[in-house]
Parts: sequence; structure tokens; C-alpha cells
Amino acid sequence: MFCVIGSQRLVDVYEDIFQIAIGVWILYSDVKNSLLNVMFITEPANIMEQAKSVSVTMGDPATLQCRFSGTKVLKVKWRKDGRELTSGHRYKVQSTDKSSVLNILRTEKSDSGDYNFEVSNDVGSSTCEATVSVLDQIIKPSFTRKLKKTESIKGSFAHLECLLSGSLPISVLWYKDEKEIKTDDKHKCTFFENTAFLEISRLDSADSGSYTCIATNKAGKDQCSGALLVKGLDNNFLVFYFSVSLALFGFRTF
Repeated sequence: MFCVIGSQRLVDVYEDIFQIAIGVWILYSDVKNSLLNVMFITEPANIMEQAKSVSVTMGDPATLQCRFSGTKVLKVKWRKDGRELTSGHRYKVQSTDKSSVLNILRTEKSDSGDYNFEVSNDVGSSTCEATVSVLDQIIKPSFTRKLKKTESIKGSFAHLECLLSGSLPISVLWYKDEKEIKTDDKHKCTFFENTAFLEISRLDSADSGSYTCIATNKAGKDQCSGALLVKGLDNNFLVFYFSVSLALFGFRTF
């Protein structure tokens, strides 16, 4: 709604709005064109984090995970002794555009050996190898993928996770700055398929700090730590956003 005195002022107001709208459209077009240019750059498939070798007690599950990058469409394959492994009564394969997980649901002696992972697309491929050792003994926990520094926005959520190997049952505890975290309406702690998860909702600056995961079983324990940084929205972005919103949709008096 605009309060305008005189027809010339009305013209001036609409010229202002038109110029702002054109400016926003040019900015949008530049960003869109840049994104389109980037989209046409084809990135070969590349493994960013290789699977780590693990030792497990016979009968326990074993988990191997790889993280990768590359332009879609990406194809992934897990193999043992040259044979491709797929989801079934013995294996579970879960893949996204950035990672792939192989779960051996209940290990047997015959599962010991080398496992090969391959990710590929139209312009390249990448492979890695990891060893699974199935033993007749209790194995202490070990982190095969540790916590890393994580950044998130105030008001959103954070998802921390780390991958474990070792004999079950494994007890997992989470700490922030040496204070234990328990599941409540803000925090959710879970341990599933050898992966420990901590989800934190409604983030604020007080959630920034050092987080530690400690895994324990009868044979011993292991731990890893990582930092979480909670950031606010960029002030320059907020000024731009509210200025354009006010100019286009707000109230102006002349």
C-alpha cells in the first residue's frame, strides 16, 4: 500500500519499484546463469573418504562406508573376490549421491577378506579396498570414521555421526564440553548399524563447543571428538533481503 501525493510522485514510485525489480532480476539472472555454467562442468567420480578395514567378532555385523563426489549419474558397486554384492539376506547396501554403505548383517568366517568399492560416471571412476577380519575373540571398539568440525545455522539443526567397529554389545555416550548429553526434547542419541548419531534441534549459540563420543564394551573403549560452530545469518544478506522486501512490498509515505 502506498500513500502518494500527485500523479508525478506516483510515476516516481513506480519507477523506483521497477528499477529495484530490474536490479533483483539481473542479480537473479547472473546467479542463475552462473549456476547453469557450473552445471555443464562434468566432474569425474572421485572417492573422498575411503572405506576403513575392520575387525569383528564372528556373528556380529560389519560395516564399510565410502564417501565420494562427482557429477550424476553415479553408479556404485561393492565386490568381494570379484563378485558384486547386493542387498539380500546376508548383505545390505545403501547408497546416496555422496556415500555408500555395505553392511554384512551377520558375519561368518568366510566373510574375512578384501572388499572392493567402485564409483563411476560417464567421465571417470574411482576405487578403494578395505579388509574385513572375522575373529573368535572380543574386540574393543574403534572409530573407523571420526567426528569432524561441523558448522550450522542458528535455529536449524545439527547431525553428528561417527562409525564404529568392535564386538557387540557396545555402549555409546555423548558429551559436550565434558558434560554428558542425554536424549531429551532437544537432543536425540542413537546407535544403529555400527553408527553413533547425535541430533541437536533448535540450535543456538550455546550449542557451539566440543562434542565427544565414547564407545565401550567388555574389551575396552575408544573415543573421538569434534567441534560444532553455530553461526547466525550473514548481516549483509539480511540488510539486502529486508531492503528489497520493504521496497517492493512494504509501506512507503511521501
